[in-house]
Amino acid sequence: MAAAATIPLAGVAMSWGAPVQARFVDSLSSGEHVSRFGLVRTVSRSLGALGSVVVGTLLDVTGWAVGFGALVALLGAECLLTAALAVRGRQERARSKKG
Repeated sequence: MAAAATIPLAGVAMSWGAPVQARFVDSLSSGEHVSRFGLVRTVSRSLGALGSVVVGTLLDVTGWAVGFGALVALLGAECLLTAALAVRGRQERARSKKG
């Protein structure tokens, strides 16, 4: 059961990068593209690499059921946060069109 929920949630978790990075790059001036974007990519990749270590340690310490349960809960929370931010963005765009 947990694996059936984990697979789609993992796909959602892996799809955040492109839209976030596109918005970030759009906000930079032409002189900042290389240095700031490189810094952001380095930090995000480093934090992403730590995720495997944290999940692996959690699995070793608590066991598979607790580890995957925590992973499913984390990915579910991320999915809910993404949906809430999308709704908020739509509401803000609708307000700006009206007024």
